[in-house]
Amino acid sequence: MKIKKLVIYLLYPILFFLKKFLRNEPQLRVLVFHYITSDQYEKFEDLIIKLNKNFQIISPNEFTEIIKGKKKIYKDSILLSFDDGYKSQFKASKILKRYKIKAIFFITLNFIKIKSKKKVKNFL
Repeated sequence: MKIKKLVIYLLYPILFFLKKFLRNEPQLRVLVFHYITSDQYEKFEDLIIKLNKNFQIISPNEFTEIIKGKKKIYKDSILLSFDDGYKSQFKASKILKRYKIKAIFFITLNFIKIKSKKKVKNFL
């Protein structure tokens, strides 16, 4: 079993390289974020800058049009998505706004209505 993992580990970069240059169609991906700690905002912004250079970051509306076949992509594309509506995502949204990037934010309504910290912990 260890040999199999080693072979996969060693071949992955080669296969990734070949796939990137041999495939004909650009790829569509969804990147899902959950929680960003306060010490990770700078790393998050660096990631956004790198993604912006290497991919087309699309809006939720563009994603819908692509999925429905109404729009084609010509470059590897990414949709950004955030789960649960944590407060940390509000700061992330400000970073995205700086770069004029739209994303999907899934907010749990019952969660944001909770006032008590104890009830928040129970909910989580």
